[in-house]
Amino acid sequence: LMAEQERLAAIDVLTGLRNRRAFQQQIAVEISRASRYGTPLGLLLLDVDHFKQINDSQGHAGGDRVLAALGALLRDRLRTPDIPARWGGEEFVVALPNTDLAGAALAAERLRSAVASATIRHGNIDIRVTISIGVSALDGSETLEALTERADQAMYAAKVKGRNCVMVSEAKPDLAAAANDK
Repeated sequence: LMAEQERLAAIDVLTGLRNRRAFQQQIAVEISRASRYGTPLGLLLLDVDHFKQINDSQGHAGGDRVLAALGALLRDRLRTPDIPARWGGEEFVVALPNTDLAGAALAAERLRSAVASATIRHGNIDIRVTISIGVSALDGSETLEALTERADQAMYAAKVKGRNCVMVSEAKPDLAAAANDK
């Protein structure tokens, strides 16, 4: 009973994905592992485009249906070791263990395309949505905050670019190494 309560406390009821707290616990392990063994770790931060319009036109039940469908799509389209979660509101996050920046960008584009071509049925209405995705990859012993901040900035750039696209955040330059190279 206790194990079931712990599991339920880690799952977002609407999407069936990990919640933010559970994701943060798991990604801390993945960051530690990637840093220790020198393996890549990609991160996707995605946001449903014009989500407020969906809630306004279809009500919160329609918005909830969209979020649930996106949760299912993420579970179906990602690899077993990948870690999708609901980040908050209409934002989702995905950790991609053993995936470099180029691989993460490829995974992001596949997800973006799958969402754009999906039809979400709500009552007698078909809802079409798009997502904007920011991509980053672990840069050395970077913190979760820095990794997600770079993905968030890339996601914002995708919104500014016109939405329904993927933007990649390059690693921050190592200023100390650059100074030593001179």
